[in-house]
Amino acid sequence: ERRWYLGYGSNMNEERMERRLGEKTWTKRILVRVNDYVLKFNKKSYNSNQGYANIEKVNPFFRTNLSFNENQNTQINTCIYAIAYDIRYPDDFDVLDEYEGFPKHYTKTIISAIVDENNEVIETIAYVAHLSKIDNSLYPSYNYIEYLFGGSDLLPNCYLNYLKSFTTIEDLESQIETDYNEEIVEEKIDSIFDNDNLQCNIDQDIDSLLFYNHTYDKNQLDLLMFILSSSNQFNWNRDSCIKVFTKLCTIGVYSRSDLLD
Repeated sequence: ERRWYLGYGSNMNEERMERRLGEKTWTKRILVRVNDYVLKFNKKSYNSNQGYANIEKVNPFFRTNLSFNENQNTQINTCIYAIAYDIRYPDDFDVLDEYEGFPKHYTKTIISAIVDENNEVIETIAYVAHLSKIDNSLYPSYNYIEYLFGGSDLLPNCYLNYLKSFTTIEDLESQIETDYNEEIVEEKIDSIFDNDNLQCNIDQDIDSLLFYNHTYDKNQLDLLMFILSSSNQFNWNRDSCIKVFTKLCTIGVYSRSDLLD
């Protein structure tokens, strides 16, 4: 029995699918829409701090329009575009299982998809990340997003523009380097702590905490600045500020807004 596979991430790229499955093992490759799901890049990777593609089901109560605004090129609530492959051989799913990390990293879910050409509803098999493998603080890499653009032969321009809107790891690193470089952090700390007895080694503590760990984004650095600026109120020295910041991130407070909520 032939089954449809739903590719919403890097497997929208036909060349990538061919490399994974060998010779072409599908007879159809079509554009589909999936209602009541959103695209995320929150799947933990095996050996890096980047996020891989994942889809999450949302409550249809919040749905107002399951489409993309062609004029503004923005997503209107809860719909994704994907590419469905008519898989010829059931054993090919065993190969996909290995690549996707099933069953440890992803589950396999039956999802109804709408064929864009004729609005026919088909049942597809999709890989959806386990909750234990999700981290909403992750970002995709530029190279990974490029794989998704491998579906540009079928994807509409509005969805391609939507994919371009995602912030990548490289965007964050550039932003941090520009807006929150080491000198700015050092100056901010030194403006608060002018007592030599309270100062610690900037190169050792600040560099190792922030700049050698790319999981910290601009919001978290803003949180650190807020903690530092509030330190006099709580009589915290520099070591205390860093410990407070680290503890907040550990318990899930990642931005100044999270702290104030």
